[in-house]
Amino acid sequence: MLISICQDIFSNSSNDSYLDNLLTFFRLGKHQLILNNPDDFLSFENSTWKKQIKGDDLKLITRGLKHPQKYKREIIISENEFSLEEAFLYLDQPLVVLVENKEYEPPFFNAIINKFDDYEIEDAHKNKWWKYEMFAGSSVEQVINGELENEFNNTCFKKEKFKYLRYFVIMDSDKTHINMINNTLDYKIEFLKSVKVDYHVLHKREKENYLPGSKLNSKNIEYFNCFLRVFKDNGKRQRDFFDIEKGFNKKNKSDGNWKNNRKEEADFFEINDIGDKDWEILKKGVLDRDNFKSTFSKDFNSVEKSEFLQVIKYQPLIKSEIDGEERNEYEHIVNEIKRLL
Repeated sequence: MLISICQDIFSNSSNDSYLDNLLTFFRLGKHQLILNNPDDFLSFENSTWKKQIKGDDLKLITRGLKHPQKYKREIIISENEFSLEEAFLYLDQPLVVLVENKEYEPPFFNAIINKFDDYEIEDAHKNKWWKYEMFAGSSVEQVINGELENEFNNTCFKKEKFKYLRYFVIMDSDKTHINMINNTLDYKIEFLKSVKVDYHVLHKREKENYLPGSKLNSKNIEYFNCFLRVFKDNGKRQRDFFDIEKGFNKKNKSDGNWKNNRKEEADFFEINDIGDKDWEILKKGVLDRDNFKSTFSKDFNSVEKSEFLQVIKYQPLIKSEIDGEERNEYEHIVNEIKRLL
């Protein structure tokens, strides 16, 4: 993150020892000092703290001042914003990337990071500056409310507790067809907005829908071959929202639930046009469901960047609310994590 320190902090020499604590972050490259305000910079120049900083550390700080990473989130340290102690404890905690399953989701996101980042995120992960946590078996609300209730009990934390959260939440869309409105997901989004936590919702149904057809085809399994044959990789985007694990979940095409309550889903997959032989295959789903999640996740390790891009070629770009740039979904995820580090 970017740390902006105001002149009222520099002008008080009793803050020097606390500033030394922040210097540790600058040495490691975990966070960066910025001084955009001329008065803040002048106060830094005249401070007793600067005078006792050794040569290499001073070069490190001034180099960072000349080349700030403008896309990063900023924290302001002053008597009216974050105190030095408060800021140190906030910045010392790792960023948490909250996913639905800590075992099965990371291989997918790690593969994206590997192909679409310049190693900044990977290096930060090795240094324990961010980590995965999960909300499977509970809810996003329970995880974050638990954090708010049980953490940040130091007396220096005087603000609303959600202001100390360092989270980025990634959620499945769980859409059964392209135009589905997911009320459960919308509720989670409203909660995350209320506590100012950044998030991303996968455009497709879930991570399985991002595995390239070439990888599925290489398995030479009847079920996957049928899936690839029936649902083409085209603008209809049926592959994006098909439940690859469960298939049509043992439903029959004549099932009244399809014809009435879930008509949009049935129409989206054009089930009346699927041959009976193919339907019998597709309605069974994968045969080895016990091991499906773990083995499927590992397949992302060998996906090439060009294959990743092929899978999302029909998706719209995502416009960042921070810098206004439009990026594909993978670049957007990478950019958001980097911004919060």
